[in-house]
Amino acid sequence: MSQNKYDAGRARVVIYNYDNENNVSVDLRSVLKVPEAYRIHSSFGLFNNPLVTGLYDGSDVIIPMDEIELPQGTGIDGIEAAGKPHKTFGVFVITHGICE
Repeated sequence: MSQNKYDAGRARVVIYNYDNENNVSVDLRSVLKVPEAYRIHSSFGLFNNPLVTGLYDGSDVIIPMDEIELPQGTGIDGIEAAGKPHKTFGVFVITHGICE
């Protein structure tokens, strides 16, 4: 996890999910304070709806690895993920703010 030096409530989290779990538990104590609101986006969809939102309560946050949508081109054929590489390796952006 690397915290943004200009915004204390923003960080990047890289997950290596070698066991291909559907959900991964992440400790965000170094980024968020109790009871701060947060949003977690996949780097594949920074402008899509967040994968996770909530008020941080000090416990680990569960990030779903199987709900990541791959970006799609504007051509005829969409992008297919053979073997779901985004489930094995994910990059996420945590931001603070009002949760919807």
